[in-house]
Formats: sequence, structure tokens, C-alpha cells
Amino acid sequence: MFVKILTLILALSYSPFSSAEDCEFTLSENEARLIIDRFRKESPGIPKIQGEYNITVSKNPQSCHYIYAESPVKRTPGGIISFLINKKKSVVDIRTAVPLKRETYNCPRMNLNVQDLQAKVVDLRKKNKNTYPKQQKNYNAERMSILKCLYVFEEFNKDRSEITQGNQFYFDAEGELIGFYPPPH
Repeated sequence: MFVKILTLILALSYSPFSSAEDCEFTLSENEARLIIDRFRKESPGIPKIQGEYNITVSKNPQSCHYIYAESPVKRTPGGIISFLINKKKSVVDIRTAVPLKRETYNCPRMNLNVQDLQAKVVDLRKKNKNTYPKQQKNYNAERMSILKCLYVFEEFNKDRSEITQGNQFYFDAEGELIGFYPPPH
């Protein structure tokens, strides 16, 4: 039961709000293990759980990604490690209780910039006008940041004196949408 609750929490942490439209991607537990084993060989600094552990593989209900989570059988604080796998079968993010140094693992990074992400958002909005938040008239600027292996694209109003939150879109390291946050109302 603990593992199922944990998997739900991890899925929600990876998926603010999104749409898994046109996602025919499936991944078995065995396939996921092979992907993670290969990734660990390429990035030997990734921690491993000591002793017995459970593996949970679940589809992120909000995007075309799977979450592979390892949790120790004997619960320990911060003992959970989760990996986000995209439809190209690449590990595109890692979550651990202990922060990892950026050089510990290799993100399959595309060199995306603000214009690239803006074009992706425009394309998403054209494909499905009812799923993604509209660009508000008072949003007159965009910015991009990198959060571990993820790209964050935000639309906001640069003229307001107070800090305002705009639409935020989260993309994996290969440019696939993971989710988005519309601004609070």
C-alpha cells in the first residue's frame, strides 16, 4: 500500500496539469529495469538502494512518461529514488531525497532556447485549444529556466511591479511536454 501511495505522489509531482493526448507508449517493468540499468552504467554516480527494495513502474497519467521508483522494503527516510522515462525510452529526470550534483548524471539535453519552447507551446495550443492555458493579454514576456534535467517555460507580465506567476510549461530534457501550471485565479 505504501508503494502505491508513493507512486501516486511521485506521479503528481511530475505532472502539474497536462494532457497525455496521442500517447500510445507502453513500458513493462522489465523494459524499465533495462533502461535504468543502462542509465546507471552511463552515470555511475547515481545512488542505489542498499538491501531489499521494491520497484514500481507506473504511467504518468498526465503525460507520455513513465515513472520508475525504487523504495527500500525497510522504510528509511529519504530512501526513495525515482526516474522519469519518456517515450524515446530515455531517462529525462531523477528525483532523490539527497540532492545530486548536476555532474553526477547526464541529461539527454537538447539545446533548447526560449524561442524553441515558445514555438512548442504555440504548436500545442493549435493542436488542442481547450487543453492548454491561453496566453493572457497582459503577458508580454517569456522566460526559460532549467530545473535539473527539465526546461521550464513561463509567460508573464514584466510591467507589473509585484511578482506575478504566469503560465508555466514543463518540458523534459528532449523537449517533450511533461505538464503545465496555469496561473492561480
